Amino acid sequence: MSLQQSTLHLYVYTMKLLEIFRKKWKRQWGHYEVLHEGTNDQKEWKGKYLKVEPFKYLSLQHHQMREEFWMCVKGKGKVILNGVEI
Repeated sequence: MSLQQSTLHLYVYTMKLLEIFRKKWKRQWGHYEVLHEGTNDQKEWKGKYLKVEPFKYLSLQHHQMREEFWMCVKGKGKVILNGVEI
């Protein structure tokens, strides 16, 4: 087996383990999964996948000590920032 084949095999095996051990946290709007987490420059971070079911919504959020970055990968969403829909 070549290095490339073994690397691919390890990657597939790792992804299968993640699928087995990754937990879905159910909420009234759908669910979320923690995809990655770690520490960088003494800051903890998490990468999450959120699935919001049709006609459901997330509550408005406000954080003073947290930075967030959101990306819609499928479907449409509405964002309200400081009371203004953007």
